[in-house]
Amino acid sequence: MTRVWMAVWCMGLLVGCGHKHDHDHEQDDGASFYTEDEHIERYPETYCAFLERCQPDTLADSYEGDVTVCETSFEEWLTDRLSTCEYDGEASAACLNALPTADCAEWTNSDGALQAACGSIIDC
Repeated sequence: MTRVWMAVWCMGLLVGCGHKHDHDHEQDDGASFYTEDEHIERYPETYCAFLERCQPDTLADSYEGDVTVCETSFEEWLTDRLSTCEYDGEASAACLNALPTADCAEWTNSDGALQAACGSIIDC
């Protein structure tokens, strides 16, 4: 049941209007573009740290309160989704740049920039 809930919840966070870009990107913090491989490497750690900080009940309920379980689950899910869906590296960068310092309340604001960035990374 936890995996089903996680998949449904993740779909709401990540699926949106994305499209593939083929251009150079920066490799440092504050990057403007991340490749799919970079996203798979960075997103699980960044998002699960955000959950630990801002939504500990979700982390506890969905991932046994274990950040490592969360990261592994997201890495597997992303690898699967990115094999069949369109990816937006600019949206990935916007999301990953914002999550570490985002105000916890901003995530629940469905009209916020954080939701817009993180919700448009993957388009299936």
